[in-house]
Amino acid sequence: SKMATPVLAAVNVLGGLIFGYNLGAAANVQNATAETLAPNDFDSLKQGVLSGSIILGAMFGSLVAGSLAERFGRKKGLLVLSFITTVACAVSAAMPNFWALSTLRLFLGIGVGMTTVICPLYVSEMAQSENRGLLGSVFQVFITFGIFVAYLSGYFLAQMPNYTISWRIAFGLGAIPPAILFLASLVFIPESDKWLSKQDAEQATQRLLNPDADRVDYASDGLTPALTAADSKGGWSGLFSRRHIAKILLGIVLSASVQLTGINALIMYMPSIFENAGFEKTLSPILTIVGGAANFVATFPALLLVDRLGRRPLLLSGLAIMLVSMATVAGIMIRGGITSTLAWVVFAAILMFQVGFELSPGTLFWIILGEVFPSSVRDQANSLINVVNWIFNVIIVFFYPPLASAVGVGYSLLIFSIVNVLVLIVLFFMYKETK
Repeated sequence: SKMATPVLAAVNVLGGLIFGYNLGAAANVQNATAETLAPNDFDSLKQGVLSGSIILGAMFGSLVAGSLAERFGRKKGLLVLSFITTVACAVSAAMPNFWALSTLRLFLGIGVGMTTVICPLYVSEMAQSENRGLLGSVFQVFITFGIFVAYLSGYFLAQMPNYTISWRIAFGLGAIPPAILFLASLVFIPESDKWLSKQDAEQATQRLLNPDADRVDYASDGLTPALTAADSKGGWSGLFSRRHIAKILLGIVLSASVQLTGINALIMYMPSIFENAGFEKTLSPILTIVGGAANFVATFPALLLVDRLGRRPLLLSGLAIMLVSMATVAGIMIRGGITSTLAWVVFAAILMFQVGFELSPGTLFWIILGEVFPSSVRDQANSLINVVNWIFNVIIVFFYPPLASAVGVGYSLLIFSIVNVLVLIVLFFMYKETK
């Protein structure tokens, strides 16, 4: 039977918080981390490693998550990811040096990557069809809320008299949401109905293939030969069959719309971007918090409109807003000689970019993935596309600081604008409504 909406919402709330908080946790405590663990040599490479280690781990976690969820079930997957993230957050707060911390954040990333696959997958399977879009959007809403909480807590922790321990507290606080999810999965959350049905179907198929098996009663088992035949074409071989290639390409382009258009460069390095736009160093963290709040608030229109207007209108209009906004920021920063007025234009354009992102790929990526692929290959498809998503993320987080240092912030943001144009054109012709 379908689970109550509040329980399903809670799974995506906690999953979104795990992802969002840990993604944004380093932003406003980066200086404290540097002064404590790398006081003399915190260069752009180490800046990329600190932010990128969690992303690299998440790429691996998203790769194994689909197979884990398929073999052992969604409930056990929730238990594993919440255990990993709880332990990693708690232990990372006590790391004695930079490379030990980066290693723990790599381990943390495995749990975060699993979260992006298993939580939305579980909710999409257990939700009623009329609520699936809304419940899917909850995951993105609380990713943005987690980022906002990370920015806000990091700012206030950095004001502590002994602020060099602020990063330890900031990273340690990340253990709270996964600990709650672990307990909830252990006690309250049942296994996915669809996963259980799939296991029954596979067992029925084995009985059919076994000449010594008893006769299968399809009426009593609630199965049909068509269902078992469809399931037998699943798995990785089924995913890479000719009929799913276009869907895989669509998933890759959607991943590009999420990562290669610049959102994570903003999330990870927003304070330094504001400083390059001419804002004072003391003001940049406050503007970062405002940006995080705008990111969170912008998810609510998508929440209200996703099941009313459909996915395609929101996706294309949001990408158009992102394109105009990022191009504006890039143009002003390339031009140089930024006045106080132009600096505030940059700030407003960055906020508008975040609004466009949350209206379109930020919210819709998880929903569309759950709708495009059939259940027989959905586990593998979610893992594959999430790995591509994290690969793009790794590229951005590791290489944005050296790129911005080499060619300037303006030209690096111009590259994101060019990718946005390409993504918008491809999705205009390639993506059909999946509501």
